[in-house]
Amino acid sequence: MRTSIVLAVLLALRVFSADAGLPAGVALPPGMTKADAQALAAQNGVTMGAEGKPQLPPGMSQQEALDLARQNGATVPSNSEKTATEATPATNQKSETANPDEVQTSVKDGAEEQKAEATTETPEGDQFIAERNFLGKNKGAAAFSSSSLRWGQQLLRQGNPSIAAAHVGAVGPQYALGPGDEIIITLWGQREARYVLELDRSGQVAIELAGIISLNGQSLKSAEELLLKRLAHVYSGLSDGSTKMDVTLGKLKQIRVFVVGDVVNMGSYMLSGNTSVLTALMLAKGPTSLGSERRIEIHRGNTVVNIDLYDYLAHGRRPDRDNLQDGDVIRIPKVGKVVRVLGDVGRPGYYELTAEETIKDLLQYAGGTNPTVAHRPLLVSRLFSDGRRDAIQIPFPSSGIENAALQDRDEVTFFRGNDPSKATVAIDGDVKFPGSYPWTLGMSIDSLIELSGGVNPTAVPGLAYLQRTKNDGSIIFSRENLDSTIGSNTPLLPMDRVSIPNRSKFLHSADLEIGGGVRKPQSIIFRPGMTLRDLISLAGGPKKVTGPKGIND
Repeated sequence: MRTSIVLAVLLALRVFSADAGLPAGVALPPGMTKADAQALAAQNGVTMGAEGKPQLPPGMSQQEALDLARQNGATVPSNSEKTATEATPATNQKSETANPDEVQTSVKDGAEEQKAEATTETPEGDQFIAERNFLGKNKGAAAFSSSSLRWGQQLLRQGNPSIAAAHVGAVGPQYALGPGDEIIITLWGQREARYVLELDRSGQVAIELAGIISLNGQSLKSAEELLLKRLAHVYSGLSDGSTKMDVTLGKLKQIRVFVVGDVVNMGSYMLSGNTSVLTALMLAKGPTSLGSERRIEIHRGNTVVNIDLYDYLAHGRRPDRDNLQDGDVIRIPKVGKVVRVLGDVGRPGYYELTAEETIKDLLQYAGGTNPTVAHRPLLVSRLFSDGRRDAIQIPFPSSGIENAALQDRDEVTFFRGNDPSKATVAIDGDVKFPGSYPWTLGMSIDSLIELSGGVNPTAVPGLAYLQRTKNDGSIIFSRENLDSTIGSNTPLLPMDRVSIPNRSKFLHSADLEIGGGVRKPQSIIFRPGMTLRDLISLAGGPKKVTGPKGIND
């Protein structure tokens, strides 16, 4: 592995000339010098071209060398890809340009990913830029999808790959055994024994008196049945039940899988035999802005297994056959229909939908609506074939019409309800039970005071204040005399608020502020009969102030 890292870094950056130094930002493994790296490269068959440039091994592209270097922890400067592309040796140009579309796509994806990550880290104040891109200021798929990460991309891009390691933990009964797996056979009861066996390159184990047993491709469950049958010839207690047997796994085999297509870190990976597709994609940092989260393909021999990442995210279940096997190729195809949801939902953001999914499915992925959502038609900003973006409306999902179809790059807005109260009045102040009460036709101030338990003895007698919100949103205040029959029967309207003042606070609790040329600037509670002279005295009296020189001359 150490040799692979060195070869990948040096090949990609062409630092094999005798007097070449490592470019800024390149870091070799700890303890390895440049001379050691060059010696290892020569031992591994690296040849030099006429201009002192290295020749890539057969079948390895420069991009693969870069990916392998990064995958194994080497530090590579961000401009290394450009340098490698510009300095491609002539002997390798034929193989590198055999599929120019693939090379161009790789370069394009890298640029789009950098743009996507930069935009994702943009402060909230720059959200306008993302909105402008989506609404068509910069038209095209890249402008839409690069303004933010999709739901699955957030997990795979931001997740820590170390916590997804599958070297430890329980292994299910359907785990497929292969070369390098270690099985532990434990016998107890009438006879006791313990075998720790590792499958050889042919997937076989040898057990004394039982012979050679091939377990390659067997599931853990079927392997236990096979071992029980073979060992029953050696331990008769296994047949009559007097001896019990258990088969578990020790260390797991290492498998090599390949991640290709529209993925951030394309390349080959050495993984544990118990690795799932989700773990492998987290290590590869997930799809690019062009990659799909819903149609992930596992090419296994002549078969293709389809995996939907939303099975993990939305339903919390592992898809069937998502455990990887040696030689598997994980391919990320182009993304399908992407829709953005905004407004009063649980998880606003970008989501990829399959062809048959509708607004109902989108709402499920977005965490449903909030209790405050307005039950009204939804606003959809849609991009049409001629490049124009117009607004249309679709029914709200709960209206019974839940099959509203969505199109690629639709933006759906769920409005937050902001209707004012139409059946509530409130009372506060010096009453027994202040709060909101249901409004009824013909309700008056007197009846509201009665509902609130009546006024307290400390209330200002015969006085109430009415606050009323008009249709245009403006607020008016009026003073109501509760001693008057007309005032007490003043009818109330929805959203009216009645305030009953407290006698003590109303008369005596006003604060007076005194500052400036006094010794103790402060706030003083007003008391009846207090004069300005009293206020100055309570503040310590005036302090002596010396005027500017010459003012009294």
